[in-house]
Amino acid sequence: MTSITTRADKGSALTHTEMDNNSLAVFKENPTTVASSYTIRNNHNAMSAGPITINSGVTVTVGSGETWTVV
Repeated sequence: MTSITTRADKGSALTHTEMDNNSLAVFKENPTTVASSYTIRNNHNAMSAGPITINSGVTVTVGSGETWTVV
């Protein structure tokens, strides 16, 4: 059985979608545009599939010791 789940983690404006087939996540999706400001939490890293567009007036904050990787 295949299920599709979309959620916004921790109340963030960023969402991701997982397609799960027999508990093996095959696909992870993310939006291509950052539409509202976002801060990567302390002691966390983030990864996005690119390219990524950051809207005008929007900031993505990556603190010292954190990493945002766009692949």
